[in-house]
Amino acid sequence: MACNPPLYSNGIPVPIAGEYLVLHRKGIAFTAKVPGMGTLSGSGVFYLSTLRIVFVATKSDGALPLQSFDIPLAHIGNEKFNQPIFGANNMTFRVEPLWGSIPAPAEVKLTFKEGGCGTFLPLFFTLIEQIRTSIASQRPAAPDPRFVDAVRTGNIRNVAYIDPSDPSVVYISQPAAPSEQQHLSTSHYQPPPTMASPPSSMGMRPGFVPVGSARPPVAPVPAPAGQVYQAPASGYPQYEQPSMASHGVGYAAQAPPAAQGPPSYNPSYRPPTY
Repeated sequence: MACNPPLYSNGIPVPIAGEYLVLHRKGIAFTAKVPGMGTLSGSGVFYLSTLRIVFVATKSDGALPLQSFDIPLAHIGNEKFNQPIFGANNMTFRVEPLWGSIPAPAEVKLTFKEGGCGTFLPLFFTLIEQIRTSIASQRPAAPDPRFVDAVRTGNIRNVAYIDPSDPSVVYISQPAAPSEQQHLSTSHYQPPPTMASPPSSMGMRPGFVPVGSARPPVAPVPAPAGQVYQAPASGYPQYEQPSMASHGVGYAAQAPPAAQGPPSYNPSYRPPTY
């Protein structure tokens, strides 16, 4: 994570290579507690992309100035969605630093002050799961290429559930950069000149390679030709009682035994005399 990533004049984050916006959400209260630095807080809007969340403040509430805050999805851990009895729904998680831009991991809280979260949550957790799967497979920390392609081509509605109570705005086309600012670079994601690689104390997640870093670049994984990303089916398969016939065992139907009456009396029997 990092403070104050570059923004266009309209407040949209300057994208990095291979990044596409998924949605943005207004009415957000943001808090980040950073040991050794203090607490950053404010209200505004966040942008969810295929690689990160960027919170853009419209109002800074704390003593520390806050313009924007960058949260790489690959650096998120201990994420939890909370639904308190009193108060608004919120999400909490821990974020590791990006290139030592903050002194320690931060505890972040996003409070949804307006509407539901039925659109945001499935997309957020899908991206987190896909990125972690990629990291575990020793691939670049990025989502499924087919999912990224669906976002890039504007087919996100085919793989996303749209909740009418969620005010999130889903991007069916990527916003164009202001003409006077198309030269802006993403040097924000490059390490300082004196840092050839991130120190171990930064807690970088294995496999995370910020685009534009000084390390050898990793070729992106192309989307498989002719394949369209399908969202995973929800729910679990229904349990079915196993049948003996399915295992190749058959039993012939048997009629129940006929009822038997009491034994017949033998008239030739004579009790003994004493």
